[in-house]
This record gives sequence, C-alpha cells and structure tokens, in this order.
Amino acid sequence: MDGGAAAIRRLFAIDEEWTAANPNEPRRFGRAVIASLPATAASGGRRNDAALVLRIDMGLVSFLLASDIGTPRERELVAEGARLDSTVLKVAHHGSRSSTGAEFVQAVGPKLAAISVGARNSYGHPDAGVLERLAAGRAQIYRTDRDGALIFETDGGTLTVTRWAARQVDRFCLDPEAIC
Repeated sequence: MDGGAAAIRRLFAIDEEWTAANPNEPRRFGRAVIASLPATAASGGRRNDAALVLRIDMGLVSFLLASDIGTPRERELVAEGARLDSTVLKVAHHGSRSSTGAEFVQAVGPKLAAISVGARNSYGHPDAGVLERLAAGRAQIYRTDRDGALIFETDGGTLTVTRWAARQVDRFCLDPEAIC
C-alpha cells in the first residue's frame, strides 16, 4: 500500500477494491457510470504505468482520472482506441514531465484540467511543458498548489468548480440547448 491507502484501509470499511490488474465492468452509481480503462499490455514497464485509469460519465460531463501513468501508457491507450475524450482531465502524476504528452492531450481534448500538486514541491511539479501542452489544447487549468482543494460538481448538464482557497466558483454550461 502506498501513500494514503494504508490510512484509508485503517479508517474505512472497504466493500470492493478496483485495480488495473482486475478491471471491473462499468458500474452505475445513480446517473454516473464509472469504467476502468484497459490495463497496460506491456510487461516490465514502469510501476506507475500499471496504475488504474478511470473514466466517469454523467450526462454531458465526463472525467478522465489518469492516476500516475506516464507517456508510454498514454500512447498505449491512444493506440488501443480507448475512449479518452473527456470534459475534465485529472492530470497524471502531478503534472510531471513524464506524463500528459501532446498526443494524449489531443485525444482527451479536455475543457478543464486539474493538477493535484503540493506547493513548492521538491520535484518542480507541474512541469512547464505539461502546462504548455494543456494550454495549447485550450484546457482551463486548475492546480491545488494555487487554488487549494478543488471540488467538481455536476448534474450532467452543468459543471461547477470550486476553488477552495479563494472560495471562488466557476460554472460551465455544457448543454447548448439549456439555459444555465
């Protein structure tokens, strides 16, 4: 167990566990559908490339949670024709230079990108190249080091993003037929 997984197991009862090694069938939770993307086909690669990648769909809104995968796994997903196009991309590996390649950004086409990264971290995340690629793809970038906790909420037609540090809320209407 890495990171906070040990604490989560200690503090919460877990009914089921999803891993990249045992991908589950898509699951419906109310109106949301959560699906794991295909696991890596390459053996002996970087450990992060074996991480679980999830896609969440609800109405017109979709999220791609890219975990800690690097560009080799991203290329694999693009080549396999995995369904990557998403409204929101949770940027892989804290925005490290070894992830979020141009081909992947183009395949995902995110309107919004969220980077989970600590302020003044010793790794220098997020990488300037990653930020440039996301900006070139026209994604609005949110970062936890600047914006604090990020809360994404949707009803399937609108999407709100709360930037906890400034208590600022951005609202996006994704349904061109609706008045939001």
